[in-house]
Amino acid sequence: MAVYACSDLHGNWELWSEIKKFLKPNDALYYLGDSTDRGKDGWAILKEMLNDERIHYIAGNHDIMLANRIGRPHDYYIASLHHSNGGLYTWEDAENDPDAEKVKNQIRCLPLYAEYENADGLKIFMSHSGSTNIDNNEDLIWDRSEYIAPKNHTKYDVVVHGHTTI
Repeated sequence: MAVYACSDLHGNWELWSEIKKFLKPNDALYYLGDSTDRGKDGWAILKEMLNDERIHYIAGNHDIMLANRIGRPHDYYIASLHHSNGGLYTWEDAENDPDAEKVKNQIRCLPLYAEYENADGLKIFMSHSGSTNIDNNEDLIWDRSEYIAPKNHTKYDVVVHGHTTI
């Protein structure tokens, strides 16, 4: 069994298809959030990932924005935040899917981080944003301060994240 991590497909079906071809039946994939928005196939990717037992899905900011929008579709602030972050295609698919409420509930049950110890004994922390502040949900999906001033994580050997590239 191999263990992988990736994030931020943002609706890229072609890339998701390549990842699926690569994964073996006994492999595990820690997906660090944001399968939706920006690209045209985010809703389909999200639904597949949420129902694939090999995938340990950790919520990202786009996932939470989507769940909020499904829960309150007529809230102007929530809708404009989601739309301005590339949510148009995802929303069009979600609002026409009878499973949208179920998917919203699945998203709301997703963990915001995972801890993993690999075969070499390395302690690995994974979250969407890279923050290890497990007491602050917003930090785990939105925080970018770690990129500006990385902290010394004495509890973890490795921090794995998505969200922002530098």
